[in-house]
Amino acid sequence: MITVYINGKATQVLKNTKVLHACTKAGYPVPHLCYHEDLPAFGNCGICMVEIKGRAVRACSTPCEEGMEVKTRGIDLSKLEESRADNPLGEYSGAGTIFGATGGVMEAALRTAHYLATGQELADPKIGFVRGGKGIKKGKIELLGKDIRKAPARGLYKDDESCERRESHNNPSINKLYAEFLDAPNSKKAKELLHTSYISRPMKISKVQ
Repeated sequence: MITVYINGKATQVLKNTKVLHACTKAGYPVPHLCYHEDLPAFGNCGICMVEIKGRAVRACSTPCEEGMEVKTRGIDLSKLEESRADNPLGEYSGAGTIFGATGGVMEAALRTAHYLATGQELADPKIGFVRGGKGIKKGKIELLGKDIRKAPARGLYKDDESCERRESHNNPSINKLYAEFLDAPNSKKAKELLHTSYISRPMKISKVQ
């Protein structure tokens, strides 16, 4: 048996016990998603992160060592060592960035729509007429010799312009997701998992006693 310290609490476990189980034994269960006790620990979701020696590590795949100090709460994120974000969330395109700007979703959609229809990227991925927060925006984009007119209902564009990839369909993590799991855009599986529809639900408001 070895002794580890979970949030300062001494806990005895077998050598090589995963930190996830040690935390549970100590009374500090760690949230997790992709881990299953009957399968190898892949550590894909990154939800079970804890702090050990100033580093964020995955509790599901990290074995306990004698005297190890683990923190599951009160973690000062500003003092943790920097590391690359996990994929697929760590890899993004400029199109993903401008989703947070007014007109950004429409602009990103037009970039990909042009590629899917023509097989070619826009010479200039900046589609200025959809940008901005005042009034109704009107404009047009040429697609297969026809002018497609759009009238979508600021910010983040500098990051978009600095990205190596500025179109959603050029994100390798997204392409891998479709190739290995979702099949293709608008596939049956993609529609079932990614698409939704509006359902009107009456709002029930009750008085707080």
